[in-house]
Amino acid sequence: MAFLDSVLGWIGQNKAVCALSVLLFAFFISTIALAVQKNNLAAELETCGVTTPPPTSPPESFKVEY
Repeated sequence: MAFLDSVLGWIGQNKAVCALSVLLFAFFISTIALAVQKNNLAAELETCGVTTPPPTSPPESFKVEY
């Protein structure tokens, strides 16, 4: 219990360091999650581009005259 008491005492004396450490860890995890999401979306977009037919021009009835 002496070790636990000394750790809790150190945390109590260094609240700013502990808070910034927790925030840094959360930022690190969210950065990894965003990187994985970006990779998944890029792969999905690449797959979508392969199966989608090329775009066509709209019919004459949809064109706007100025």
